[in-house]
Amino acid sequence: HMDMLCVGVEFAKATQQRPEDWRHLIHKLRGLYSGPLTYSANWGQEFENLTFWDELDYIGLNCYYPLSQEENPSDEVLRAAFGRVLKLAQRVSEQYQKPLLFTEIGFTSTPTPWKEPHKDRNGDPYQGEAQKRCYRIVMESLRGQPWCRGILWWKYPSYLSQGGPGQTGFTPNGKPAEKEVKKGFGKLP
Repeated sequence: HMDMLCVGVEFAKATQQRPEDWRHLIHKLRGLYSGPLTYSANWGQEFENLTFWDELDYIGLNCYYPLSQEENPSDEVLRAAFGRVLKLAQRVSEQYQKPLLFTEIGFTSTPTPWKEPHKDRNGDPYQGEAQKRCYRIVMESLRGQPWCRGILWWKYPSYLSQGGPGQTGFTPNGKPAEKEVKKGFGKLP
């Protein structure tokens, strides 16, 4: 458990066009809040080009990089693709000498959640095992990554009646992926 303030989420145009305003905001917040600060950058251009990570305590990545365009990729293909994402995230972490949080990461319970992880796939058939595979790959890949300090799964409900078999959304609640989360967190340092 950690108290932290996230100063913004996916304001891609504003962060790219007005980084000095963000620096000013962060300095103001430091006078009002003594805890750690982060920002949740959208995957891709915003995350890779943000210039004020040095002002924050944690780098925040909303991670929805596609892992494969195949219909049924092997675990090795998914693991290699997520490994490339981790290398990118680690490079940014090391460049700014800041630990990283996955401020959002998740997959839908649909047949091919690795293709476009950012899309809500309402209307697609339920496939809990595909979601479970993605969660397992992420949890296994994060073991032994000291620069990564945490994961916030998208979209875990605050009320436990949401989710369950047949529900195709992002939540792992009541689905096979939930067991991977429990198992994975039990093995992380």
